[in-house]
Amino acid sequence: MVLLGLLLPGLVIESILSAIGIAIIFLLSQSLYWQLFILFFSHLPGWLFPTISTVITVSVLTYLGNQIPGILIVDFQAGLWIVFTLTAVTVVVESYMALDIDQAFDRFISRRVISKRGQPKTTDVPGILFVELDGVSEDVLQKAIENGRMPTLNSWLEQGSHHLTAWETDFSSQTGTIQAGILLGNNENIPAYRWWDRKKQKTFRSSSFWDAAEIEKERTNGRGLLSQGGASRANVFSGDAKETLFTISKILDREHETAPGLYFYILNPMIIFRMLTQFIFSVFREWAQSLYQRLRRDKDAINERNFLYAFVRAADCQIFHALTTYVVIGDILRGLPAIYASLTGYDNVSHYTGVESTEAFQTLEEIDRFINRLERAARLAPRPYEIVLLSDHGQSHGGPFKKAHGITLKDLVNRAIDEKKKVFYAFDDNELLDKFDAFLQDTLRSKPRTNQVLHHFISRITHESMQKGLSKKKSDTVDQSPISIIDAPLVVFGSGCTGLIYFTESEQRLTLEVIQNYYPNLIVELINHPGIGFLVVNSISWGDVVMGKDGLYFLASDTFEGINPLADYSPNVPGLLRRECSFSNCPDIIVNTQYDPHTGKLTGFENQIGHHGGVGGPQSFPFLMYPSQFDDSALPIVGSEPLFDMLMSWRKTLQDLNNLPQSQN
Repeated sequence: MVLLGLLLPGLVIESILSAIGIAIIFLLSQSLYWQLFILFFSHLPGWLFPTISTVITVSVLTYLGNQIPGILIVDFQAGLWIVFTLTAVTVVVESYMALDIDQAFDRFISRRVISKRGQPKTTDVPGILFVELDGVSEDVLQKAIENGRMPTLNSWLEQGSHHLTAWETDFSSQTGTIQAGILLGNNENIPAYRWWDRKKQKTFRSSSFWDAAEIEKERTNGRGLLSQGGASRANVFSGDAKETLFTISKILDREHETAPGLYFYILNPMIIFRMLTQFIFSVFREWAQSLYQRLRRDKDAINERNFLYAFVRAADCQIFHALTTYVVIGDILRGLPAIYASLTGYDNVSHYTGVESTEAFQTLEEIDRFINRLERAARLAPRPYEIVLLSDHGQSHGGPFKKAHGITLKDLVNRAIDEKKKVFYAFDDNELLDKFDAFLQDTLRSKPRTNQVLHHFISRITHESMQKGLSKKKSDTVDQSPISIIDAPLVVFGSGCTGLIYFTESEQRLTLEVIQNYYPNLIVELINHPGIGFLVVNSISWGDVVMGKDGLYFLASDTFEGINPLADYSPNVPGLLRRECSFSNCPDIIVNTQYDPHTGKLTGFENQIGHHGGVGGPQSFPFLMYPSQFDDSALPIVGSEPLFDMLMSWRKTLQDLNNLPQSQN
């Protein structure tokens, strides 16, 4: 405070004692605000909270501070700087001294707010909390626990309260497919993160508001994992939850319930400045770590880890994680029967820094603290809670395909068909911007014009044509890329290590024989490329065939000739590929990059270091950490729909939901 008095023109502090007095006044102003909020302000519309809390806190501090001898606070701006500075210092001090200020806040503020305004439901029937750690493989989680990065999870295992195991994903190891299976119990005909729908003649993308809503509508029967009173927080799909917030599939549904307006008590200067301090620290830390990576000439460094990425990482790992945690704590303290929330920071960080990088493990360490807060909040809840941790997929390490081989999949296909500018290639998408857009849509519902302006701005960044879905129909939105999907006979998508090639003029999957007739060099060019591990095509004579450089695997008969192209993969991969090939939207050609079982590496078609989307390495083996008393006779689990069955059976056992079936299929 003495230093601030020297630097800030609107503040005069004449002595150490005067500075101590300001600090005491700061504490009193916080206490007064929370008492007034709990008694009166929580009845007001949520959007008023930031203004009211800021005005009251700064005004009280300014008035009382000016009563202290040797103190002069000239204006509101000076008072605001005092609040920000002391909040920032508090964050640094509590981190250094390992103080549990978050837990104290949850106990004395959040709990009182919810008990007064949240209509908590007191019952002996247990609730269940599902927390998804996006992109964390079982192998990585084990290493994080063994290295002391996740003390909360380690304590659960040591006490015997939880078991930890791996499960195996569907062929397409990415959030869109897997969350549809986990939350809805149905991920039929979702072959990848983005794909071409032959019947509708348009592209689909899992994190598009329009597409996600359509995907869920076509696959739900109203009895998802979160039906009968549950809440979905920061997910792609709702799981038929009563309340959704930051959930992609429900953003356009203005009739759905989000969360009580009182949850916006988090929008006050203390918490906002607290998150801002952590955000700023995270930005500077990422800049330093990125610079160090370049100085040591890390061969895995990618250009996408640039100056601006620091803000993306800080927003995901600090702001979004904190907001999701606050909201879920509110759900717990209200006693909701089932909650599913996603924490996405690790997935984002490992894409750009590496699956087992220092930065990735730091993110897991931060996530462990958020989980610890949720665990402690559960002890204060009006009903007992069981906590299940899981991931939707893992990640496998390896650099970009283009960096390794000097060519993109699009250019490789173009070279093979010898027809320049005839291939449309989907843009890379930033899933975090989609989530940020979802956050704005939910939090600014009462300000539609502001919301619309911000949404169009973000849509431009993420290519609005892909957001709405590209179509072959002339009346629809035309792609902004140099090659229009209207003119391209081939559409190529990259999803991690998997490429999807579609011949868009056909209403059904083309056979190997037809493809060879039209483009005789395409299959040969692809399979002989050193970066390609295997292709999957459909043959008139043999059915679905997996083609490697030195052998073929016939999925219909589970036999192979030559060297088995699936020998280095899980024994479940043939079954997963058979299911993938049964989809009407299955690509004409599935491409998987070369996997090295000795190093565990494979390249990806996106500009990232960590990949997921197909098979090969840890990407297909996420983790499941569950209470030890739960029935685990269904293990090992292969596929997200069977995982839904087991998770739903646990919920039914806890809550006696006899009206809910175990499976939709």
